[in-house]
Amino acid sequence: MEDNSQFFGDLHYLITRTINPILNSIIATLHNGSVVYYRDGTLDVTGYSTPELMAKFLADWRDELWYKYSGKNLTEVSEDILYDYIETINYVYRRLHHTDRETAKKVEADMILLGQKIEEYLTGKVKVFSDFTFENGKTEQPKKVPKESDDRNHPKGVKTADVVINGGDDSPKNTIKDFGVCPRCAVYDGDRSEKKLYQCPYCGEWFCEKHVKLP
Repeated sequence: MEDNSQFFGDLHYLITRTINPILNSIIATLHNGSVVYYRDGTLDVTGYSTPELMAKFLADWRDELWYKYSGKNLTEVSEDILYDYIETINYVYRRLHHTDRETAKKVEADMILLGQKIEEYLTGKVKVFSDFTFENGKTEQPKKVPKESDDRNHPKGVKTADVVINGGDDSPKNTIKDFGVCPRCAVYDGDRSEKKLYQCPYCGEWFCEKHVKLP
């Protein structure tokens, strides 16, 4: 029986011993307790701050690792894991930098440090994250990273049409985009195909039906 506990091949070790100690610290920093509860007509709404949403986004990325890479040889998917992580932290940093630069600065170094730890575990060296900068830096990306757009979560050139669907007198209106690229599909699955997008009523971002939470 093949031994999956060898270095470079233990997903459980990667997540629990390499990722969790640093990621949990980042998530704790992002949990600023800024949650607002209110009613919109007949709808109970919970409003989360951007740091709270990004904490959940990072936790989702970690949880997704179990489902995507369980049972796989990590040396064969190391580029995929690094690609997913780079996409995730670039998205988190952009959102934080736009709305809360102080918090972005607090977690910036730890997100890079975590990238270094992940890369070192997967490849035995630190290359991609040796001189990593967010967004506008000239960091070398994994070879499979597409080059067609500077903003990978919201690619340029995707034309969409806004449509409003009314679910009835007692139902809130949900704005949808005709077609577009779901940023979570792009980050988690590498799926950049166009599909119908729905605006999340909690964070204002656009996701496909699989990833949006509609009231």
